[in-house]
Amino acid sequence: AELKALGRVDSRVEFIDAHDFYVINQSEKGTSYFLSFFQNQTKLYETGYNIDLSKFESDQQASYFKDGSLCKIKCWKEKKESSLELNWILEPDEEQISYTVSYPYHDSRLCFRQVVDSSSGNVLVGMHWGLDGNLKIKRNLLDPNRIIVFDEFGSEIKFDSDEGFLAFLIEFACKQEEVKPFVIIDGFHWSDVARHVEKHIADVILVSHNSHLELPNKGNKPIPAVYDKKFYHRVFKEWEKYAALIILTEEQREDILKDYPDIKNIFVIPNCIPNSRIPEQLNLVKKNECKVVCVTRLSFEKNICDLIYAFLQVVTQRKDAVLEVYGDGEDKESLLRIVKRLKLENNVFLKGYALDVNKVYQSALVSVLTSKSEGHPLALLESMVNGVPCVSFACKYGPKESVSDGEDGFLLTPGDCKGLADRLVYALNHPDEVIQMGKRGKTKVSAVFGQEAYLEKWERVMDCLYSPELVQTTYSCRQMPRV
Repeated sequence: AELKALGRVDSRVEFIDAHDFYVINQSEKGTSYFLSFFQNQTKLYETGYNIDLSKFESDQQASYFKDGSLCKIKCWKEKKESSLELNWILEPDEEQISYTVSYPYHDSRLCFRQVVDSSSGNVLVGMHWGLDGNLKIKRNLLDPNRIIVFDEFGSEIKFDSDEGFLAFLIEFACKQEEVKPFVIIDGFHWSDVARHVEKHIADVILVSHNSHLELPNKGNKPIPAVYDKKFYHRVFKEWEKYAALIILTEEQREDILKDYPDIKNIFVIPNCIPNSRIPEQLNLVKKNECKVVCVTRLSFEKNICDLIYAFLQVVTQRKDAVLEVYGDGEDKESLLRIVKRLKLENNVFLKGYALDVNKVYQSALVSVLTSKSEGHPLALLESMVNGVPCVSFACKYGPKESVSDGEDGFLLTPGDCKGLADRLVYALNHPDEVIQMGKRGKTKVSAVFGQEAYLEKWERVMDCLYSPELVQTTYSCRQMPRV
């Protein structure tokens, strides 16, 4: 809702919580059982209880006792009695071994409950209850069949994995449609879910944002497990399970087809810069011709340590040079130590998150990208669309398809720190030339990686999927399955 209000999401887009969608559609229609239940529980004062209000002013909580035993604790979102809104209810069991916490949501028409171990505080069971007051989804962390779904007749469907359960919810939503829909799953790491969705129920489009290749790794530093790429190769082997595989660059498509030549459904749709994020002017802030910026995540694959070492060489030739790195991540502290050890505290600054990325880029003469691996870096496009050329390692994938070396930026062999330093020094010594490069880059990105080009590529994919025999270069509106 907030993104829609800001104009960041089209008004026609619906956001649906899959759990809620199932719970509501599997409930008997009519007045919600929980609406009246929670309305009664919202009251602060209840007859038959001794009520402890000592935490009401500070924490909006009240405890209810009978015969000296705690019966329940209630918590409200507002502490004014005239406008109380219930947040949760805690009820201990008779043996005080565990307690149940009930959360009203969906305007108090639905209820989510957790059973919690009293001694450890660990959640043992999570339960979604329907409009009719019946249990619809139960997640038991102590049971190998740990997720149980109840259908409209109360029959149990058991799942031993989140992936199978999520695929079931997707299939349930798809079955409500009159025409078999397309399901776009954003990220190949969700392939464990996508591969369970039956083709006769939905056409699954799997979208990748990253390289499928293992990260290049010099030295003995272990690669974090989060960068494991095995799931990519399973997707490529099982390509026929999916209606389409979307990747970001032609270079990646060529590399995939070298290893998996039988794949017939790979489409290339690069990242784009939406019209709303293309600045109308390039003078939002005063440009500092001594400044280099990098907007990135401070993590292993972004390789910021190489950038800092290269900038040490820049500073030996241009003592007034400044590098500002925007972003955050797990490598922040180690990078700060490198800056301190190299005595670059007056030249290299880790600035945290950027609230206005257009102003960040326009404040600098040039940007830099030193990643070991990318899909198609948005930071590169954002820099270029702000008229700021990028000095980039030509990693796989993206930089070579975005930057024309020497025309609207500079490309270097990955890991070439000396070449990186030389190019940065050259840029700082030739600001007028660099500014002209930036103008050419803005024109190219707006045309090649703009919103219109992006939508046209998606339209072509949908045309091919909807009518595989259709071959045409212009596209008209037609009745399409829901996406």
